[in-house]
Formats: sequence, C-alpha cells, structure tokens
Amino acid sequence: MANTGLMGVETAESTFHTVLEIDPGNIEALNLLAQICAQTRRHKEAREFLACAVESAGSEKDPEVAVELVKNLAEIYEGAHRFQLAAGIYELGLERIDSAVFHHGIAYCYAKLGHYRKALSHSRRAVEMDPNNSVFVSDLGYTLLETGDLHGAKSLFERAIELDPANKLARGNLAHCVELMEQGRADQDERSGRS
Repeated sequence: MANTGLMGVETAESTFHTVLEIDPGNIEALNLLAQICAQTRRHKEAREFLACAVESAGSEKDPEVAVELVKNLAEIYEGAHRFQLAAGIYELGLERIDSAVFHHGIAYCYAKLGHYRKALSHSRRAVEMDPNNSVFVSDLGYTLLETGDLHGAKSLFERAIELDPANKLARGNLAHCVELMEQGRADQDERSGRS
C-alpha cells in the first residue's frame, strides 16, 4: 500500500512517452525524461531529450525556461560528480543561448576537472555578462586562487563581499587567500634570511 501513489521509473517513463505522442513538444515531459535518462545513465538520450525541451522552450521566446532546463540537468550530473557530463550539458545550452549561468556552470565543472585555463575563460565571461553577481565574482576569484594568482583572487573576493556582505563562501575564501599570502611572505622571508 505504501507504494500505491508512487510510479516506478519504467511506469513514469512510459507515461511521459505517451504524453509526447499526444504533445511532442511538451517541455515538462521532455525535461523529466531527460532527468530520468541522466539518472539511469543513458546520457546520450538525456542530451537528446534536453535538446528537444530547450527547442520547445524556444531560446528567443522564453530563455529563462531554457536556462532552467539546462541548469537542472547539469546539476544532476554535478551532484553525481560527473563534471565532464555536466560541462557537456552547459555547452549544449551555450549552443543556443549565450548565458552567464552556462559560462559559470562550465567554469565550475572545468575547475573541478583541473582544467583551470578553460575554467578561467568561462568564469571571466560569466562575470563580464553579470558583473554584479557575487557568486560569479567569488568563483572567478577561487579559480585565480587555484592558478596561483593570489592578488587577483584577493581582489575578487573583496569585490564579491562588497556586492553581497552575506556571502560566507567569499569571506572564507578571502581568509584562506590572505593566509596563503602571509605564508608565502613568511616562506620568502625565511629563504631571504638564509641567503
């Protein structure tokens, strides 16, 4: 009785396919099928359903819906630490819409994969498109931190905090950056003292 109200994955998938037979452009059915496919490791199908959902949403008519569709599927992959797949989903979105959200998402995924040059490029583009987004600014700072540009990182963390004083992550990253800078100075002083 406990499962009476819950549909199994196969039943849900069948239902969504039936909806698409009636209404081939049904965004919700396409979106949910994409998510089911992602969670059942049918990644090619997930991309195909997402592409259809984004097309149905119409990047010119309602770009916010298209952005949400892409972001939601990419976040499923991010949550599973499948960053290459998530980056591919954001790239699929970028083929249709030049979105700061997509650039930020790709930057995050590339940073997680250790591809900092690519991450920097997309992170800079996200900040360029949305310069007042504290999270985007802070994440660009963190990518700079990872590449060793402590001064650039510190400046961006400070800017992120100016934009949003409640940004705890930026505050923590700023403290970490300052600590690294102080450690670097102490190491430099120690090396200079030995010379």
